[in-house]
Amino acid sequence: MRSRTLSMLAVLMVLTLALALTGCGTKDKAENAKQTNGGAGEESNGTKVKTSIDGERIKFESDEGEVIIDPEGTELPDNWPAEMPTYPKAKIVSSVKGSGDVSMAMAVFQTDKPVAAVVEFYDAELPGKGWSIDNRIETGQSMVMVMASKGDLLATVSTTKDEASGKTTISINIAPRQQ
Repeated sequence: MRSRTLSMLAVLMVLTLALALTGCGTKDKAENAKQTNGGAGEESNGTKVKTSIDGERIKFESDEGEVIIDPEGTELPDNWPAEMPTYPKAKIVSSVKGSGDVSMAMAVFQTDKPVAAVVEFYDAELPGKGWSIDNRIETGQSMVMVMASKGDLLATVSTTKDEASGKTTISINIAPRQQ
């Protein structure tokens, strides 16, 4: 069951990375990257991407910025905005930090509380911290995604029920608004 959850988190993180790169106009660069010895890659346009692994953490670096994926993360990324609320007593299970052209922050949490309680919390807390709720997608009571904005930041708060574990997963992605 843990490997299934980690696999789902890994897919989510890769999608987040892909979205970050796409949003920064570097989609073609990411698609053209080639892995070589020593963790350094070179893309068709000459941009080098260096990959390094430190325990569970994976770091991608280039001239455009860096992305650090921590699938076992227990702390918020250091670029987490103070005005983004986190669900009380939710356990951080992974995190992603991007800087430079791929500036973003992501954290995945788990709680025993139901999806409805988590959504109610964010419906109240986001506007209270100055966020505007711009959109919402709901699929019954098992998944709710809220898109919000504040100044030059955009956020997505996705809340899902993991039927296998009975836990609620909260995934929060925060990135600067594209100019």
